[in-house]
Amino acid sequence: MKKFITDTFYTKQQYLKILPQLIDFLNENNPTHYLCIRLPLFSETSDMYKALDILHPILLDLERILGGLHWNRHHLRFRGVIELGKKHVCHFHIHLTAPNHTLEQIQRACEIIMHLHKMPSRAIDVQNINRTPENLAGYNSKEILTDNHQHFDSLRLFTSEQLLNIPYKSPKQ
Repeated sequence: MKKFITDTFYTKQQYLKILPQLIDFLNENNPTHYLCIRLPLFSETSDMYKALDILHPILLDLERILGGLHWNRHHLRFRGVIELGKKHVCHFHIHLTAPNHTLEQIQRACEIIMHLHKMPSRAIDVQNINRTPENLAGYNSKEILTDNHQHFDSLRLFTSEQLLNIPYKSPKQ
């Protein structure tokens, strides 16, 4: 696996150079909903790999609840960013593409998931995306750091295909 960038020289100009690519990555599938997921207190970690292992069953349950029995044939695509917050614990910002589901359906599915995984009632925040893609992606990528060569820590980015081990199929236009 790639090593994290340890020699980081973050500047606003370097960040602005990679921001268009981050915006394209996060908004590639025209996301409809935005999720912010905080891990349960007993599972909080600053280790990104452990955090993704904890996130995996949560998002797998979301797929199963919203997608039904054969969810993996027509799964809900998402792109996410791992953020290490002020308390040095990981949480997730996810751009979900679910055009056939209402905000209420997704909120209800998240309530079921929070109950199943013994998460606090505010652990998953779901919103319709009503901001410009640039603003939303800019907020979600604020901790993506660049070095002097505009290389960035891509390990903080993940997709539904990576997390759920689903073969990537190009979305139908």
